[in-house]
Amino acid sequence: MLEAFIAIFLLILANLLITLARHKLHGFLKRIVTIFAYLLLIPAFIFGLRVIF
Repeated sequence: MLEAFIAIFLLILANLLITLARHKLHGFLKRIVTIFAYLLLIPAFIFGLRVIF
């Protein structure tokens, strides 16, 4: 159950970071935040798989 909450939290955090980067940030910082947000999807996917199996 905790793994499901972690996966959901990581997905929400990645979504908020992408939204922030697209609307407020520019240049190099925008790329760094976007890359970090996409990297957060990897552990979210792994935690999601752990919940399913």
